[in-house]
Amino acid sequence: MLDVRGLDAGYGEAQVLWEISLVVNEGEIVALVGANGAGKSTLLATISGLVQPSAGQIAFAGTDIAGWTAERVVAAGISHVPQGRRLFGGLTVLDNLLMGAFHRSDGGIAGDIERIYALFPRLRERSSQLAGTLSGGEQQMCAIGRGLMAKPKLLLVDELSLGLAPIVVEQLLAVLSSLRSEGMTIVLVEQDVQVALESADRGYVIENGRISLAGKAADVLADPHVKTAYLGL
Repeated sequence: MLDVRGLDAGYGEAQVLWEISLVVNEGEIVALVGANGAGKSTLLATISGLVQPSAGQIAFAGTDIAGWTAERVVAAGISHVPQGRRLFGGLTVLDNLLMGAFHRSDGGIAGDIERIYALFPRLRERSSQLAGTLSGGEQQMCAIGRGLMAKPKLLLVDELSLGLAPIVVEQLLAVLSSLRSEGMTIVLVEQDVQVALESADRGYVIENGRISLAGKAADVLADPHVKTAYLGL
């Protein structure tokens, strides 16, 4: 579904990503892990059109989308749940969910709202509450729900567990697992290496803007370098 080849990107003259290559197959969860500042968020932002690459290819379902605008990327079927949630705090939960469907003109929006409420019953209870007053876990539910309202084929989730209690993270991971079982393809970016790799099919480790290790998630988790550098084992 996604084939990134030789990708370079950064901000102005500051290059952050160097010759990144990775593959995401349809219907799998791929974890992208690494230390803070390694380039994980920049990679997602480049895939989703928020950062323009300086070199390389981003093939999505066989089409090179490198350099596309974010709006065009969303319309093509990629939805990005950003680090820190980035909700519209002065809008209600329902309005935030509707913002995720801004490019849609089909008649299925009301039904998809109900689907999000089924995935996250707490959001139904908070439907008319301002998003800025939600708890951290509820905000993450709303951010994921907003991303799903775009009806993506590929969901990019940046730092799912940031600032959340372990029990909430478990609940969110269970939702992502259920989405995968329905055919959703997911890229999960996480600083918590163990959380990410235990939930994924395959994993990539990014260090200093370069991919340093790739493989089945269990193999990456068991790698001596990963255990020493990221798990302290």
